[in-house]
Amino acid sequence: MTTLLVLHEYGDERAAAGWQPLVDGWLARGGEPGAELARGGEPGAELARRGEPGGEAGRALALDLPGHGHTPLPEGGKLVPSDLQLFAVRALRDAGVAEPPVVVGHGWGGFAAELLAAAGRAAAVVLVDGLGGPWVSQEELGLLNAQWLRGVFEDPAADSAPAGGLDPLVRHGFVSVWEREFTEARRAAVTVPVLALETPRSPTPRAERDERLAAFGGEVECEEIAAPAAGAVAAALSRRSW
Repeated sequence: MTTLLVLHEYGDERAAAGWQPLVDGWLARGGEPGAELARGGEPGAELARRGEPGGEAGRALALDLPGHGHTPLPEGGKLVPSDLQLFAVRALRDAGVAEPPVVVGHGWGGFAAELLAAAGRAAAVVLVDGLGGPWVSQEELGLLNAQWLRGVFEDPAADSAPAGGLDPLVRHGFVSVWEREFTEARRAAVTVPVLALETPRSPTPRAERDERLAAFGGEVECEEIAAPAAGAVAAALSRRSW
């Protein structure tokens, strides 16, 4: 059975724990003994075992991304969105997962999922509110970067050690990457199946949804769900054959 990899939204205080029902549903769907769950901590850390040893394992990994849960930020404390992809690749390697997984990404986790797919590291992609925010120009990107730095410099807690839970720097989020040509070129390289799950909280303008979906290079579907919740995503996945 294909491995499931879950990448939560950047800034989600629940981190991997919020996706536990999706992990459970994937393992139950496989129905295979020896299924392992990796959640939180160091990438690939096996924190629980389900079923009896032996047999072919179906696996699910839900990771605490850097700066969340039990995973610290890298030295220097600065991340860019593509770092989440590299973190996921290392987690898969450390967990001994060789075949491309089905990758579920919520928000910024969806951006990392797209990068994995474009690099041939995903068998399919599920984007939960992951089609992106309003388009920004290259000039606007420069201004947004300056605003981000100003906000960090003016926040005395931004470079302090976290007292627990979310790292203070994470609260400043990422600068937008939603420049149109860059996004469409990346999505053209994604040729595996894509399922976009959109909720009322999605940052994507409704009028632009179809156009954004058409940019992907392979099969694409879109469903509306009530909320970016693990149960709703599990239900959508249960209706797919991959």
